[in-house]
Amino acid sequence: SWFIISVLTDGSGLFSGTSVLAPVIFMVILMIIFVLLARWLIRAVYIDREVLCAAICGYLVLGVLWTGLYRAITIVDPGALIAADTSRPTPSVNDLLYFSYTTLTTTGFGDILPRNPVVRMLSVMEAIVGTFYNTIIIARFVGLYGVKPASSLDREGRMNAPREG
Repeated sequence: SWFIISVLTDGSGLFSGTSVLAPVIFMVILMIIFVLLARWLIRAVYIDREVLCAAICGYLVLGVLWTGLYRAITIVDPGALIAADTSRPTPSVNDLLYFSYTTLTTTGFGDILPRNPVVRMLSVMEAIVGTFYNTIIIARFVGLYGVKPASSLDREGRMNAPREG
């Protein structure tokens, strides 16, 4: 499948090059991964290392997902995001990743500025999603705090088949 993606996008890679198709395909894949992680987190009946790692991974996937979105937009409109120091007219992929995480965490240092109205709205949406994600995950963990796993239940709360032996 990666070979097909490489051929369709002229081998441009996931975020580099001039093809909009590569970041769009990558965002679809990341969205599927995020939805699967979120479903798994919602169905968890107790907190353990796997649940904590899944929550952290979900948050990190969100940052990369928004990076892909910003990259697709900057391919179409190179002036959509600009660095405040204006040494480079178009931010690099590293700059976009940095912008995405500072926006997701609502830190927002202001050294990369959204100039396109669509990017401005998307960056506000990213900050809201980042805040809601943390709020929902913390609320879920508080609700599950202290719940001990029952030996007869699996992670999703379904009864395990009796063991023979």
